[in-house]
Amino acid sequence: MTDLDAKLVEVSRQYDSLQAELADPANATQPSELRRLGKELARLEPVVTSFRELQATREQLSGAREIRDREADEELRDLAREEVNKLEHDEQRQLEELKVLLLPRDPNDDRNVIMEIRAGTGG
Repeated sequence: MTDLDAKLVEVSRQYDSLQAELADPANATQPSELRRLGKELARLEPVVTSFRELQATREQLSGAREIRDREADEELRDLAREEVNKLEHDEQRQLEELKVLLLPRDPNDDRNVIMEIRAGTGG
């Protein structure tokens, strides 16, 4: 298990823990706590969803490799090779996506902003 996988497993556990907290009836009377839990869940959800898709891809990849290595029929082995290549490409794409999702967020993202819009010349 790589460092990235360990981090993703930890994020997944944290997400499951937050879901359990959100479902706890004791928190239903505390709007500020519900808001905090909701924001944290919304922040973690894309990471966890992408990680679970990666896990499913890895399971499919394992099965395709097994078929490729053990199958006697040449046609099935060719199909399995194609599937392995496709799944390896998908796995790399998902890993890159997860690396981007795990980048630290800017603390100013949730702050308010005052924006002034003025009419300009030229159309």
